Amino acid sequence: MPGLKPFEVTKAVPAADASARTAEPSLLLNRSTAERLPNLRTQSSIAWPTRIKAATRDWASWLQSSATAEMEHGRLFLFSPVFLGAGAVLWFELASDPPTMRLMAWIVALALVATAAGQGRPFVRNSALAGLLCIAGMLSAQYETRGKATVILDTPVTTTITGRVERREGDGAGRWRYILSISGTQSPQIRRPPDRVSVVARGQKEPFEIGEWLTGRARLTPPAGPALPGLNDFAFSAYFDEIGANGFFYGLPSVSMPSAVGTPSMSERAANWLDALRSGIGDRIRGILPGDTGAFAASLVTDERRRSRGKPPTRCDRRGWRISWQSPVSTWRSPRVSSLSAYANC
Repeated sequence: MPGLKPFEVTKAVPAADASARTAEPSLLLNRSTAERLPNLRTQSSIAWPTRIKAATRDWASWLQSSATAEMEHGRLFLFSPVFLGAGAVLWFELASDPPTMRLMAWIVALALVATAAGQGRPFVRNSALAGLLCIAGMLSAQYETRGKATVILDTPVTTTITGRVERREGDGAGRWRYILSISGTQSPQIRRPPDRVSVVARGQKEPFEIGEWLTGRARLTPPAGPALPGLNDFAFSAYFDEIGANGFFYGLPSVSMPSAVGTPSMSERAANWLDALRSGIGDRIRGILPGDTGAFAASLVTDERRRSRGKPPTRCDRRGWRISWQSPVSTWRSPRVSSLSAYANC
């Protein structure tokens, strides 16, 4: 028709495609153009030793600033048991016992350094105090070791024992473990008997009271050592607990008072009263919270570790869950770690 102009229909190209088409020629570079481009590195040009040294300096600066902040808030005192324990562990790990006079000399030297540093140089003063606490821990371990004279049973034996009940712990399955102070053995008579033994009595409805004298046929064995090198040494802890043998009774023991036993001393009566109070608290807790929940609660309060059977609570309530996850943290007993699955299985 006259007066109309022809027009062209063009296809709209998206912006992304347009930019891609525009960028395509720039990607097709020949060898000469690529050689003229600058050498661009995708990694740091700093050598690895220099980077490690810089990271070490940063960590040391952060550690020093954090330690200074803790000291300014007065929290260094809370680390005193840590330094004492580290000194005790170091003493037991040494191949030979260091002389006592050398340890005393170190304590005097570190005390002089801490006094000379004063408040003006807190880092030097606190470092000297930390070293002093470590040496004090070593001296404490040495004194504790030399003060013990525990008699350990050398071979398994079956004999009749007579002893006084010092402590008792139940395991929730009708068994009670008693710590007995041995006064004599018969059939056969042990020439070098241990002073204290840990024995289990089965099938007992009511436990014997603390302070009673028991007589019964028992099988005694020495405390077990580590199953593998580096694992827990049960004989080590038994030595410092002054327990020379472990075992069990053949049947129920009988209550009998030896004829040659005198009146208990004041310290023995005080110890019996404390042990009876501890057992009473545990019985009270288990009376209010029956089952494994009460056993966990009693283990947290009185450290009666043998009452629990290592099974998770049957009721998945919040109270039992809190007790079950706190017990492994408090006593570090691996069977109780299984109680952590109680919440997940609910």
